[in-house]
Amino acid sequence: MKRLSSQETNPRLVNDTIRDLQSLVDTKPGGALTVKTGTGQTIIDTSSGLKVNTSSGTSVIDTTGGKLVIKEGDGTTIVDTTTTGGLTLNTSAGNAVVTVTSTPEIYITRPTGQEQLVVGNTFGLFDFGTMNFPIFYFQNAPTAGVAGGAPAIVLQRTNIGAGGDVPGIIAFKEKNLSGTYKEFAKITSVADTLTAGAEVGRLALGITLAGADQTFQIQIRDGMIVGGPSGSFKGVGTLNVQNGVYLNGNGPLNDYQEGTWTPTLTTQGVNFTSVTYGNRNGFYRKVGNIVFVCCTLSTTAVTVGSATGNVVVAGLPFVQANSNYNTGLTVAFQTGWVTVAPNVGFIPNNSSQVQLEGSLSTATLQPANVSATQNWVYMSGCYPT
Repeated sequence: MKRLSSQETNPRLVNDTIRDLQSLVDTKPGGALTVKTGTGQTIIDTSSGLKVNTSSGTSVIDTTGGKLVIKEGDGTTIVDTTTTGGLTLNTSAGNAVVTVTSTPEIYITRPTGQEQLVVGNTFGLFDFGTMNFPIFYFQNAPTAGVAGGAPAIVLQRTNIGAGGDVPGIIAFKEKNLSGTYKEFAKITSVADTLTAGAEVGRLALGITLAGADQTFQIQIRDGMIVGGPSGSFKGVGTLNVQNGVYLNGNGPLNDYQEGTWTPTLTTQGVNFTSVTYGNRNGFYRKVGNIVFVCCTLSTTAVTVGSATGNVVVAGLPFVQANSNYNTGLTVAFQTGWVTVAPNVGFIPNNSSQVQLEGSLSTATLQPANVSATQNWVYMSGCYPT
């Protein structure tokens, strides 16, 4: 054990040392602690929270009033909770990178000041590796039995733009075989009309085809449009449902077609020498195995010549099925024919022709019943294929 020298045990020196320590470290009644430098500058003070200062007096930690402020030696704030219900984390240059407001809202910001919330490796804020479970959960605990209070994710632009602006995009990316991040799908919102009280929006779901980005395949506005072109809304497209559509357990409904066809006045034997048409229009719509057709046919001149056989209108878009269905077309209008005019159209099995019948009690029209000038007939109906 070291033996103290007479100088070190001098009562006056001991008293002076104790007095000097008391001037630097003060433990006041109530448990408060104050630590000062030799020049009298307070560096630790717990009298009303915790305050930690540099030797020059710059506050680096302050918990006064239950808040927390942490600063660098030059006074740059790194952590700040002085705003009620809020939190701010800054870089050493003073740029906010995480801001939690009292609303509450959370902003994660790049040092350049561009606000964004990033999950992944792009900006290095978060990296969850190859985990295959949800990264974020958005939930709340509303009062039981009370409507509302659902969690919400809001993508919001702060400026006023023009019609056609994109308020928000959710993109899905993956590295391709070259190691480059490529966009494979996205959800895009479009603000078509910005007029207050008359706003119109659109939601587009897109996929990447053959390496091309933003190929919109599904667009939603006043219904669902499938196959819409990139960057536009034309209200047309193709709905392709694999294996068909089942309605109330019945189906599949896997065939829908529509288009035009050209009605032709001819016979089932020797044809007319010539036919000049005035109107010659036909439309069809096929749903499953049922075809609805309509047509308008008129002539301005017909050379009958040596024509033989039943008079028919040929050119139906599909062949009538070989079945027990004896189908026909209704004649809405006819004029100009000779002696016997068509009152009904009969479609034989395995045929794409309509036989023109005078009535149930008269025979099928023959070439002699065709006028050399005008022959008019409007027909419509449906038949199986």
